[in-house]
Amino acid sequence: VTASGPGLKNNVAGIFSRVLLRVDLDAAAAAGLKISSKSFSVAVRRGPSPCETYISQMGKGLFAMDWACSVSGKYELAISCLGTHIQGSPFHFFVRNAVTDIDRTYFSGPTLFTSGRAASFTVHAVDQEGNARVKGGDNMQVSFRGPGSIRRLKVADSMKGKYSVNFTPLKVGEYVCDVSLDGKLLSASPYTFRVTSSLSHPTATTISGAGASYSHAGDTSTFTITTHDCNHNPTGVGGDTITGHLSHNETKGLTIPLEIVDCGDGTYTATYMAGLSGKYDIRLNLGGQRCFPPRFHTLKVVTSGVKADNCYIVLEATQKTHLDLLTSSGSSVTQKKGDLRAVETRMDAGSELKLFLSSCDRHGNVLRFSRIERFVCTVTDTCTGEVQDKSDDMKVLGFRWIQVLG
Repeated sequence: VTASGPGLKNNVAGIFSRVLLRVDLDAAAAAGLKISSKSFSVAVRRGPSPCETYISQMGKGLFAMDWACSVSGKYELAISCLGTHIQGSPFHFFVRNAVTDIDRTYFSGPTLFTSGRAASFTVHAVDQEGNARVKGGDNMQVSFRGPGSIRRLKVADSMKGKYSVNFTPLKVGEYVCDVSLDGKLLSASPYTFRVTSSLSHPTATTISGAGASYSHAGDTSTFTITTHDCNHNPTGVGGDTITGHLSHNETKGLTIPLEIVDCGDGTYTATYMAGLSGKYDIRLNLGGQRCFPPRFHTLKVVTSGVKADNCYIVLEATQKTHLDLLTSSGSSVTQKKGDLRAVETRMDAGSELKLFLSSCDRHGNVLRFSRIERFVCTVTDTCTGEVQDKSDDMKVLGFRWIQVLG
C-alpha cells in the first residue's frame, strides 16, 4: 500500500485533508489477502490534540483517508493495513492555523430588500489555501453607505466560518456595504443591494396641489394623493384602493364626492367640484382605513366675482340666505336667478328705510369676503313718479351686505 495526495503536505487546523491509499491488488491476490476499508487503521503517535479520521473506498484498489485536527502543531500518524505499516508509515505532519484570506473571502445573499424589514447577507471566510473556514472568531467590521440610515445592525458569528450581517434598512434606494477584517477591506467589497418600498400605509399618505387648500365654488379642482410606506418612502407603484369625499364644516350632512384616478406611479389624482362656499374637510380611505383624522386637512372654497343677475335685495341684515325676498305684502318668496325685481314697500314721510343687497357670484353663492363693486341704486316714488339716485348713500357693511339709506 502506498500513500499520496495533498493531505501529506498541506494541513490546516480544523480542515479535513485527504490522503490517497493505493493497494497493489496483484500482490494482495498472490498473498491471498482481501483488502477493504476496514483493513486500515490510523493511530496518532504524537501531536497536541486527537485527530478525526475516516477511510472510504473510492474505487478498485483505491482508498481515501480524510483526517483533521483542531490544534496546530507537529503530528505523527501511523497508518496500518491488516496490522502492518504501509509504505512510509509513520508519517510526520505540521498542522498550521487557518487564517482568513481577505482576497478569497466572498459574500452571498439577496440584493433586493424591503424597507422597514429585517435583511441579511452572509460572509464566507476562506483561508489562504482556498479552503472554507470551519471556525469563527474573525473580527469582521461592516459599514453602510446609502440614502438613509441602517438600524439593528449586527454581525453574527456562526463559529463555523460564516458570518451573517443582519440589518434593517429604512429608506428606498441603492446601498453599498464595505466589509473589513481587522481593518483591512475584503476584496469582495462592497456588497451592493437595493431597497424598495413596502406596502402603502394609510397614515403616511400625503396630499399636495393647489386644489388641496383652495378652490372656487362651482369650479372643477384637483389635487394629488401620494402613497407612502410605514417609513414614509414613496411606494412608486399604483394599485391601491383609495376612496374619499369632502365634508362641509358648517352644513351637516353636506358631502362632495372625490373622483380618484390611479396614475400607476404611486400618485392619484382627485377631482371635485364644490358648489357651496366654505371650509371642507378632506377625508380619504386607503384600503378601507382612514388616512388621517378629521380636520387634519381642510380646504377653503370661496366664491368668485359678483354676478349682477344673481344679486338679491332683502330687508333684514340677519337673513342668512339670498332666497328669502321681501314683497309688497310683507311675505317671503323665492326669486329665481336672473329674475331680480324691484322691492316695493310703504313708509312714512321722513322715516328711514334700510334695504340690503346680497352680492352673489355666478353660481349663486353669497360673497363672504369684502369686494369693492360699483352699484347704482335708484328710488322711485310711485305716487309722484319722482326718481332719486341713492348710489352715493350706499355703504359696504362687513363682508356680506350693502346698506341703502332712503
